[in-house]
Amino acid sequence: MRDSQTNSAGATRRAVICNRVKQVNWQDVREEVMRADANLAGTFSDSHVFKSPACGSLEPGAFLYRAEYEYGSLIVNQGKFVPPACDQGEDCATCKNLKAATENSPIPLAVILENSVEVFLDSWTKEDPRHSPLRLIPAGEMFGTFETLDLLLGIPSPRPPWSVSAGARSVWVLLPLGNGRLEAEIGWDDDGEKPHWEIVKKVAKSDWKVSILIFPEALVRSMTPDDRLYRLILETGWKQSTALRHSALNQANFDSDLLKKIQSKCHPQLGPVYQLATVRHLVEIARGSMPGFQPFWKAAHPAGPFEEFERAMTAIWKRCFQRKPGFDYSPIVLQPGHLNGAEDSVYYSFRCPSLVGLKLPDDVRHFNMIPWYAKRNLAGHQEIDYFAREGEFSGAFNDEGFLITDLCSSANGDGPRKLYMDSPFLVAGARISPSTSGPDSELQ
Repeated sequence: MRDSQTNSAGATRRAVICNRVKQVNWQDVREEVMRADANLAGTFSDSHVFKSPACGSLEPGAFLYRAEYEYGSLIVNQGKFVPPACDQGEDCATCKNLKAATENSPIPLAVILENSVEVFLDSWTKEDPRHSPLRLIPAGEMFGTFETLDLLLGIPSPRPPWSVSAGARSVWVLLPLGNGRLEAEIGWDDDGEKPHWEIVKKVAKSDWKVSILIFPEALVRSMTPDDRLYRLILETGWKQSTALRHSALNQANFDSDLLKKIQSKCHPQLGPVYQLATVRHLVEIARGSMPGFQPFWKAAHPAGPFEEFERAMTAIWKRCFQRKPGFDYSPIVLQPGHLNGAEDSVYYSFRCPSLVGLKLPDDVRHFNMIPWYAKRNLAGHQEIDYFAREGEFSGAFNDEGFLITDLCSSANGDGPRKLYMDSPFLVAGARISPSTSGPDSELQ
């Protein structure tokens, strides 16, 4: 009897459908890809990897994997693909098949079907609470193209250092999150170790997710150079590598001129190396090749359940502090974003920098002076608006200042927001608009 029950339970487990991963063919997901990007869907339809060599019709054995990830979940962890966490755990047969189909691909080729993902360097620690976003990729685009091209061209592919998350982990919440009453209300212990995306997920309690379409390695290896999909991967990889390919030459031209200015106008605690890297990063943001931060309601591609978080946190905040005068702050969420249109703008914080690689020196004081040095270093190269809580650039915090205009505007007509001006992110920084000159002329 016990054996019979055991076998029955095993059969039940095997019959359970995975709630995160589904094995599909092209016909199953064609309409979904069409909604994400019609041109991409057309390329897929023409690809021979989905067709039978004998009759040219749909190849039933050409399987793909459609996967769903909750907000903040890792899709790639420091160069290693991570399947989604499903309810069945390690016993899930579908998840095992996905792992087997991608085990030789550090980052498999994938298409984003719904919402957006963030490519970032995981640099957050208690001692150095810092985000390093590299790129926000929206629905209809691919990632894993570099590693796929290495596979197709027979080039050894070292494990890359970056990670990919469902939605943006690199977010800042402009609120006094260390308030004891707030912590008790939501069960949040803000000891400096936790990044803000975790409180967004905890408070929003949303089913916001990212859906992606994953190509198994066998399907990728079946592509040939005359296939439209093969050519699209080449084209996408070439475009995505533009900043990497141009950076060395651009930096050399730029740095030779900039170093002369920094040597005569250098912040005493930052030092010339960090200051050079900072102003170079500001120019890369202005070109659109690196992301800055912007209010989620102004982003072309919102990267998380930020509306749900804003509503839920507003209600919590009112419960906790409605009788405390002057404490009626609004939960403002900043997410990564690239400059695209002429009217776009993003923010960079000198106190909470997103600079890749270099750590902010521990002994930095006088943050209000960093904009002074940056403005003079970049004079003639890039026009940027600066802000600081004290000194020359404090006018940005006035009622008519750009910080209030940008960050307190209403997203849905419910009235203006109230900005928590003592947020570490707002100690000192810059508002950056698209570069008005050509990508190379400003570096001469």
